[in-house]
Amino acid sequence: MKKSILFDLDGTLLPLNEKVFVDGYFAILIKKLSKYNLDSKKLISDIWAGTKRMYMNDGKQTNEKVFWDYFLSNGYSLEICQSIQEFYDTDFSKAKQFCKENPFAKEVVEFAKENFDHVILATNPIFPKRATLERMSWIGLKESDFEYISFYENSSFSKPNPIYYTNILKMFNINPQDALMVGNNDKEDYFAATSAGIETIIIDDNRIKYDDITIEKHCEFKDLKALLQNNYCNY
Repeated sequence: MKKSILFDLDGTLLPLNEKVFVDGYFAILIKKLSKYNLDSKKLISDIWAGTKRMYMNDGKQTNEKVFWDYFLSNGYSLEICQSIQEFYDTDFSKAKQFCKENPFAKEVVEFAKENFDHVILATNPIFPKRATLERMSWIGLKESDFEYISFYENSSFSKPNPIYYTNILKMFNINPQDALMVGNNDKEDYFAATSAGIETIIIDDNRIKYDDITIEKHCEFKDLKALLQNNYCNY
């Protein structure tokens, strides 16, 4: 049976529609930076371009450095960059309104802590630590609930690169066949994790589908605990 479990955050433990969340989050950020009179379309375009570089990171630098090196190279001052980073300590919390409640998240994580040797939050590391901890708090989770959490500060690969998963397993000397991934994205979670040899369950509630990827195991989040209990926790 499985000895380790990895959870995705956005769209899995934390219910959200990706487009609604991102659009709302950007609107709050643009308002926060209004004093700089930036071209909002260019700002969003540059944020996405910097994010794409984190997706494509080859492991030579942290995702944090890759993003900010790109941003600074596109004419943004240190003051603006610092204001964006400060945003995660202040107004980012307002983005909670673009997410939904998950009354089962805390229960499932507590169950995992009691039944698996390793419980890891394998959220795509394109946000700073403080933004990830903030999003976790919206569903009653805290840093101590997980043995490891990926952030852009501690990661040099991103989903859907299978090496992202392989590196996490290596940190804890976990064999892929002993691990289980729970996510909502057919490509970033299912394809990437299974490519690393990790069995994966896709959550249907906010699933991001790819027509060319066939999912073998999936369920609604409310049924996840029973699925884990009946199939993965009898060792």
